[in-house]
Amino acid sequence: MHEIWSQLKSQVSNIIPEKNLLNRYVITGVAFFVWMIFFDKNKWINQFQLSQSIHRLEKEKENLKKQIVEAQKDKMDLDQNKEKYAREKYYMHKENEDLFIFEESLKTKQ
Repeated sequence: MHEIWSQLKSQVSNIIPEKNLLNRYVITGVAFFVWMIFFDKNKWINQFQLSQSIHRLEKEKENLKKQIVEAQKDKMDLDQNKEKYAREKYYMHKENEDLFIFEESLKTKQ
């Protein structure tokens, strides 16, 4: 075992000539970070994915809040003027009335 360790140490020292980088604290620190990034249950990749998910859900929450405000405006409009709302949204009309529907054209004339 000692023989393997000395061979490994000599090979690493050929790659990294400074012996200060080979002390056990640096090796332990590197091993700790490798463990935390790749092997731990709270690994960095999971944390990144969770933060992305949180960001996406917060955007969705803001969009839903906007839709709620719009729905509340429509409800107030319906409560205040039911006849106007029915005529505009559902094209309802009385028996003796003619109904004309004008659609906006998105194409511009050239």
